Amino acid sequence: MARAKSADREVSRIVHEVEAILAAAVGLALVLSFLSYVPDAPANNYVGPVGYRLADLLIQAFGYAAYVFPFLLVGAAVWLFAGAKGSPGAVRAAGAVAVLVECATALALARPEMPTEVAGGWVGGFAARLLSDAFGLVGSSLLLGAGGLLIFIMLTGLPVSRLAAALASAASLSASGLLRLVARAGRQVLAWVRLLL
Repeated sequence: MARAKSADREVSRIVHEVEAILAAAVGLALVLSFLSYVPDAPANNYVGPVGYRLADLLIQAFGYAAYVFPFLLVGAAVWLFAGAKGSPGAVRAAGAVAVLVECATALALARPEMPTEVAGGWVGGFAARLLSDAFGLVGSSLLLGAGGLLIFIMLTGLPVSRLAAALASAASLSASGLLRLVARAGRQVLAWVRLLL
């Protein structure tokens, strides 16, 4: 029984490593495709015609947010290589897609004067138009903020309250450290003033 579990873990580990290698390779190929992307110049793309078409499609669909996609793939590869618990299942995949849509929408909302295909692409422009028509800029921004928190939960599996507690703890440590530094500086200034008088 123990050997069967060990063998299953080994097969699972191998599958994760294969997935990680593929995600890293595709992510790095996309980075090269984006770096060498020039509209209407497929011959200049480092990854060839396929790299050009992928970069062109992603940039038209998501605008500048498309540049997030390769980093999501490389991040997934690192996560898989690190042997993180759990599986990068459907919830995390949906979270990765949601990151792209959220970034594209935020860019389209933030930069309405730019052409849609540049700021947020077709996807971001469409979502931004729907949101701004229904909720205005402030309401849309609030919804995007809430969506960002949901995406955080989807990608990490951590409750937002734990993140908030960690940030509050770090802020209080920073604030107390800053107060100690100011107090020490104040004592030093007083000591210099006493020496001068």
